[in-house]
Amino acid sequence: MHGFVERIRKHAEHVATAGTHCTTEETTKQALILPMLDILGFSPFDPTKVRAEHGADFPGAKAGERVDYALFCHGVPVMFIEAKPYIAKLGNHSPQLSRYFNATPEVAVAAITNGREWRFFTDLHNKNIMDAEPFLTVDFA
Repeated sequence: MHGFVERIRKHAEHVATAGTHCTTEETTKQALILPMLDILGFSPFDPTKVRAEHGADFPGAKAGERVDYALFCHGVPVMFIEAKPYIAKLGNHSPQLSRYFNATPEVAVAAITNGREWRFFTDLHNKNIMDAEPFLTVDFA
């Protein structure tokens, strides 16, 4: 556990120094979000674990919609992540993210992040319907 805590502490320092240089969503993903996924045990270099721009051809979704990241365990998506640029303020809830979550019963957690703040959602109130409020918010600032 100590190794995990140390990696999180170092990541918080990295976010503090690199964040202001992340002026686009793509740079935020590369510099802040992918390293966090790796810390969580989802190697961004393993497409069986992390898939970017995962297709969201679900009933009720707009044609061609894609979630920024889908995290997989044993070939099943377990978490969706919607990425925003570092400078973006996070709304409590992304309608796009909830559409993905609600259409995929296997997914237990959804997150929206700007690389500094992470808001985690699940379906505590109604099964397979993403809650309006996050169950956990982590701010690396």
